[in-house]
Amino acid sequence: MPAASAISSASSLSPIPGDFPDWLSPMAVKEIRQGLRGWLFLALFGALHLGLLLWCFTQLGAENAADADALFWFLFAAGLLGISLRGLNALHSERRDRTLELLQLTRLSAWRILWGKWCAVLAQMFLFLTSMLPYGVLRYYFGSFDAEKNLQAFLFLSATALAFSALTVALSCLRRWIAWCVAGGALWAIAAVFAEGDFTDAPMASYWGYLALALLHIPALLALGATSFGSVEESLTPLKRLLGWLVLLPAVTVYFFEKNEMSFVLLFLTIPLLLLLVGDALTAPSATTPQPLRNFLRWRWFGKMLAWIFAPNRAAGLLWIFITGALFLAGMIALAPLTGPADSDFFKSMLFFVTCCGLTVLIPAGLAYLGQRKWPQHFQTRFWIYFSLYFCIGLGLLITCESNVLKDSTESIVRAVNTLTPIGAFYQSVEGSEKKIPLLPCAIQWLLAFSLLVLPTWREARLLHHLLRAPQRKNLP
Repeated sequence: MPAASAISSASSLSPIPGDFPDWLSPMAVKEIRQGLRGWLFLALFGALHLGLLLWCFTQLGAENAADADALFWFLFAAGLLGISLRGLNALHSERRDRTLELLQLTRLSAWRILWGKWCAVLAQMFLFLTSMLPYGVLRYYFGSFDAEKNLQAFLFLSATALAFSALTVALSCLRRWIAWCVAGGALWAIAAVFAEGDFTDAPMASYWGYLALALLHIPALLALGATSFGSVEESLTPLKRLLGWLVLLPAVTVYFFEKNEMSFVLLFLTIPLLLLLVGDALTAPSATTPQPLRNFLRWRWFGKMLAWIFAPNRAAGLLWIFITGALFLAGMIALAPLTGPADSDFFKSMLFFVTCCGLTVLIPAGLAYLGQRKWPQHFQTRFWIYFSLYFCIGLGLLITCESNVLKDSTESIVRAVNTLTPIGAFYQSVEGSEKKIPLLPCAIQWLLAFSLLVLPTWREARLLHHLLRAPQRKNLP
């Protein structure tokens, strides 16, 4: 009888299978409960609604409806982006409380941990959106409601907040000061786009393309964050590289078919994500055992071919980079005749643009390989430091030349030195009176990149070849 009563009491305490929290990830449920009870969310939620009440009073006495609409959308954007900033504390709190190791001991992978934390931020954003519905209805009665323009603004701001929230959750895997610096730079770029951009004439296709691009950013950024603290098996390398190809589609397509300010935003929103994916392909740890390659080996010869592009290996990452550049260039060339007559200068500019982008990342990667044996654990840090210095030096020399603060003799020397950086070489090819491609400086940069990368790439390729040939399918789990 005691055993039967214990079983019945245990069954009565078990959760009901139909409960909504049982459908979600346990990490998402924990984060949602803690986030909604946090003082930061409550303070932000209350402050924004006080601002919306102020907007109601200004709307009643406003002579210009455009100013009241601007205030409404400013509060809308401030609420979504402010809630998104809570993602910066996603993993920092776990490391502060020393519970990250306990989470890794559970069945939750690094991806599921970050996915649950992002879902918690998304739930708070959704709560804020639903609380703003009454104010949206009031805008209809105030007579300042344009359905198409409001839908465009809603899509643009919501897509921006979704991508930014994924970025903050991914940045929480890094050091706190680095995360806040990158998030601050992203907020500054978003504010600059809002302030300077005029998207009133952009068609709806551009906004749907922007939403599709933002949705593709979410899994890519979360996978990049999971790589920083997960194992090689949890790096989700095939997912990241497939998403790197997919993000090219909406940006390039909308850019050519609807050339407006929104299409330029789409194209340049793609470049930072591709840069992060390229850096991950060059610096992510390579697989040293057949275990991360077991899914490729199950597909026999076809899987082995795919492994040379999608496997967690730096040689495969380098091949993926070249294929991505070729796809980007092929898409540009294929879609360019659809918008007008073919232009040979356009093809040369696109080819040189892809070349300069490749040099911008390959030379810092080669420099980072020089100290790999002595400091193997700081490889990614060295790469991003060298990349930042290489990019900032070229940009600084370019700004110095264009500011007209140097003498003519000194300026010519600085311009010649600046062509040894990709950004300076590309600028010289598209600006000025001559618009000539500096072939000799580009050849020197490619020779430097090749000499720095040939030996490390050969070692990584031999390692991948050995791992693909060594195990048999029957020995794999």
